[in-house]
Amino acid sequence: STNGVGDPMSLSTKPVAYYKLGEKAAFNGSEYLVTNSASEVFSPYALDFDGSNDYIDCGNSQLLDLDSSFTISAWIFMTGVVGYDNVFTFKGASKSFALFITSANNYSPISFGILDYPTQTIKSTGNITFNEWNNITIVYNGNGISNASNFEFYINNSTQSLTNSPGFSDAGSVNYIGNYNTNYFSGSISNVSIWNTALTDGTG
Repeated sequence: STNGVGDPMSLSTKPVAYYKLGEKAAFNGSEYLVTNSASEVFSPYALDFDGSNDYIDCGNSQLLDLDSSFTISAWIFMTGVVGYDNVFTFKGASKSFALFITSANNYSPISFGILDYPTQTIKSTGNITFNEWNNITIVYNGNGISNASNFEFYINNSTQSLTNSPGFSDAGSVNYIGNYNTNYFSGSISNVSIWNTALTDGTG
């Protein structure tokens, strides 16, 4: 949309999970109190993650078993990366998936990990822009994770070139926003949407 944040619920194919994050929460000293914002189509706010121990546990749900085709979209704001910053980790019945950003020389700044056996990483050649909001969208067509051509990766609606590389440790049965194996995200995340189908340009 014109203000940079669209409404995933307006699509004809609705997401199976939608984490607005932020909404209109107020902190009372011990917990966040979230007001009723059901009428808002997206969150104009965001949650800040400090990079040391902040993350969201999304619990266990079969709706998040991403073993066939899927689409995941998230908005992130970062000022820099030291080591690994994980945006999300979602499990499936036989494999898990994680989106992470790393400063390591042998990775592109944006990487999508497939955490099964053998583990592997789908690497993007593109970069995010620091100190600005970036939309990251990953689409998997369900035709096999061993081929990077079965994935589509978008940064701010720009299609990225992808390659395969060796992967990393399995994440286990976890559904986290902002954490993978104690690699915590530093920055802001908002409007995380998950579909159990591969969206196309014409969806909605």
